Amino acid sequence: MKKEYINFDITKGYPAGKDIYYECGKCNDEIFSMPENFSECKCGNLILDMPMARLTVLDGTSIRILKKIK
Repeated sequence: MKKEYINFDITKGYPAGKDIYYECGKCNDEIFSMPENFSECKCGNLILDMPMARLTVLDGTSIRILKKIK
């Protein structure tokens, strides 16, 4: 599967969708932008809590948004 990195404006929030993933620049882990419940990267820099509709990014300089293309 190919990856395409997306430029985004943080003032408009983080994009999400069925083919959108967040990539941690610290541990290079990828987490799906729309998990059913809770997801986090290996190092804990990105934490996504869907029931609370909250994405926590501890180091904002270490996140990239990517779209997976089939």
